[in-house]
Amino acid sequence: MNERLARARRILAVQTGFCHLEEWKLSALEREEEALQKRQSDLVQFLDQEGAFSGLFAASMLRRLRGIAEARAHLSKEKEAQIGRLLQARRRMRQGEHALDTLEGEVRKRLERGQLSEAIEAALLGQANVGE
Repeated sequence: MNERLARARRILAVQTGFCHLEEWKLSALEREEEALQKRQSDLVQFLDQEGAFSGLFAASMLRRLRGIAEARAHLSKEKEAQIGRLLQARRRMRQGEHALDTLEGEVRKRLERGQLSEAIEAALLGQANVGE
């Protein structure tokens, strides 16, 4: 039983690590999304300026904006998939926690039964010695 409990603890530790990894990947995607959004707002702000150079760079800026919009769309799909992977990792982690809790309960019950049996035997032996 102790081997099963140790194995369940190791599995839970691995599942927790996977969950943290998926969370880290999601936060990296969110940081990338924020960076793209900032680049896009910077380019729009540059295009909104009425400077002499803005007309010269307008076509180039529009191409960049289009590229950023495509990158954000791709990133959005990737982020959605990552959220799904994170939810799966959390589900597996909760299953591991539940399995560990169940095994710990079984071990605790077995230990308590053993202690109860010992207490009953000690009480019976005590009564037998008193009766002699």
